[in-house]
Amino acid sequence: MKKVFTVVDENNQAVRVLDGSHELSVFVRECEGEGSEYFEILDEKGVGTGILKNRKQIHKQGDIHGAFHHFDVKRLDDGDALIIFQKRNNKKDVNAGKMSGLVGGHFAFGENFEDGVIREIKEEVGVDVRFSDLTHLGARKKISIQPAKDTVNREFQDVTICITDRDYADYSMQESELDAIIGIRARDLVDMFTEKTETVSGSGIEFVNGVVLPVSNATFARGNFIVAPITDNYYLKLAIFVLMHCNGESLPSDPFKTEVVYYL
Repeated sequence: MKKVFTVVDENNQAVRVLDGSHELSVFVRECEGEGSEYFEILDEKGVGTGILKNRKQIHKQGDIHGAFHHFDVKRLDDGDALIIFQKRNNKKDVNAGKMSGLVGGHFAFGENFEDGVIREIKEEVGVDVRFSDLTHLGARKKISIQPAKDTVNREFQDVTICITDRDYADYSMQESELDAIIGIRARDLVDMFTEKTETVSGSGIEFVNGVVLPVSNATFARGNFIVAPITDNYYLKLAIFVLMHCNGESLPSDPFKTEVVYYL
């Protein structure tokens, strides 16, 4: 059964109905030509409503929409793991300059989970992956409120990882999206987010005036991550789940909704 989409304005008034693949294709081309983005609004259970709204209005009015985080992970010989993050571009409209997933993005309307993740990974870091290479850690419902920027960002956020041996040279950064790609040890993240330590160190690559340069032993504190504040201990849980996965341990069926005690 075909899906009908309704485009609404900032007052939630219908301005256009897209009934059929041809009308959808025309609207997509128009958005690309205008440089605008529209997302499908989800209900409280994460199910698509068929309502499309402009990205800026969605972030301003707090409509629920779909998104994801992806992290590459390298197993280390000492039983630890290196989690690869991105440092977001300083000009992003939300969480500018903060450390976040290696790839983070939204799903285009009508796009399924598999296609959206593969597309965004290719666009942001220039890497081709197969969906079968990814592990879906779980999903979390995220609400980010920034009154100073008149932003209420409500997302159903899926989280994936890929165990890889890629070098930093294998990535090509999309400069409009991120300023750096940094690897940090999972155990160091656990220590920092349980307040045993104040900082972690990481290495990788960064953009400086359009040139890619190496980064060695850079220092990051909790405030350098998107933790303003995060009440679900997201990065702590992420590091623990990565360690469990890399060591062959089973994850909970709904991990980001599970209270986890893990002894290193």
